[in-house]
Amino acid sequence: MLATPHILTGAALAVATGNPYLGFAAAFVSHHLTDLLPHYDTARHHPHEPDDPDFVRPWDKKDLQLFGVDMTASLVILFFLFWRSAMSVELSALILVGAIGSIISDVWDNSPLWNRWARLTRFGRLFHRFHRRCHWKPRFSAGALITELFFTFAFIILPLYYLWGKI
Repeated sequence: MLATPHILTGAALAVATGNPYLGFAAAFVSHHLTDLLPHYDTARHHPHEPDDPDFVRPWDKKDLQLFGVDMTASLVILFFLFWRSAMSVELSALILVGAIGSIISDVWDNSPLWNRWARLTRFGRLFHRFHRRCHWKPRFSAGALITELFFTFAFIILPLYYLWGKI
């Protein structure tokens, strides 16, 4: 799944818990649960990748472009949420903790800067195999698009409505 739905889900869960530790844990777990749903991610445009759990694919231009758009969208939305919650340091901290908790799995496991080295450790190999098994593997479909749109809509509109009243 792209980072934006993960980040928004994690931020919404952390705010809903009101506790940074519980919020981080809920966001971390939500990452793996939402990855079980049909979704789109960078692996979808590499259909002939080997099914070897130790395979590390270098990022290509399309991966970098998708990452750039996804991160830009995530940062713009987070900036908006921070701006709207500027009077509440606690609320801003919960949003940040949830965002970090929700993407730390992908940062650890998928970053081309260190994933090869991370998988050399016992923890890294075990975590990669666990993370890989949490992904839904059908081809991209309208259902995956609907899932992405649902998460993006639900976790932008609902928290804003709940936290700041009608938009």
